[in-house]
Amino acid sequence: MEKSRTRSTLLIGLVVAFALAAMCLLAGCQGNNDEQKIKEVLNKELTINDQSIKSFTDGVGSVSEFEQMGIDINDFAKTLFEGYSYNIDSVKVNGNTATAEVTFKIKDLKKAMQSAQTEIQNLAQTADVSDLDSLYKQAGQIIMTSLKNTSDMSTTTHTIDLTKDGSNWKVTDQNQLSTIGSKLFGDLSSL
Repeated sequence: MEKSRTRSTLLIGLVVAFALAAMCLLAGCQGNNDEQKIKEVLNKELTINDQSIKSFTDGVGSVSEFEQMGIDINDFAKTLFEGYSYNIDSVKVNGNTATAEVTFKIKDLKKAMQSAQTEIQNLAQTADVSDLDSLYKQAGQIIMTSLKNTSDMSTTTHTIDLTKDGSNWKVTDQNQLSTIGSKLFGDLSSL
């Protein structure tokens, strides 16, 4: 009888241990599942493609200054994004909210423009200023060449807040991404 009770106790103990292990495993999988879903959302939001370049160029506003310098805004954006990368450093989930630390790497627009500015100032001192259209076009060529040739990269880390809506994750406020863009690119109107 004692042997039977010991076997029953052992069997119950094994079932309980298995159930606890299964619950822990499932809980861990849920956390990883949320993290994976968040990474998928961020990859969709942060990957550069033709649509995101169009959104970027639409957000620049007036492109008349670019046109005056003979710069195609789409070519400018594509050149700017050459070498762009990001890394999702960490994701922290807290119930239905999460934060992600993301490091961005992109051409250093400020340094490229500083280099171009020096060349444009030299051009302005020696050029025929009676033909301003030609002068603007030459300045545009200098800007594009400087941007194409720059090897200076800017690296910054930003926190992105996310919210769970049902089983889907989304960036809490799309303005966060615009703010990050502004920090990465600076004020394009200064060109």
